[in-house]
Amino acid sequence: MNEAALLNVTAPRAESIPAIRRVTLLGEEIVYRALPGRGAPVLAIHGLGSDGRDLVELCRGLGRPAVLIDLPGFGASAR
Repeated sequence: MNEAALLNVTAPRAESIPAIRRVTLLGEEIVYRALPGRGAPVLAIHGLGSDGRDLVELCRGLGRPAVLIDLPGFGASAR
């Protein structure tokens, strides 16, 4: 992929972002999104100042099943 292609990344439209799911781990509510695909699953964890929505298009491009986590205090996760 060339540099121009890397700079031409657009954010996913709101309707294309998977619905959130919730789970409680060690007393903390964690929000995640699940994407379908084939092969070994991918666990995607966002960076600081971000959330799982930022990884949707990247994970879709992989074509593998993926779980995108919102860490505590980010995105829709509690804190």
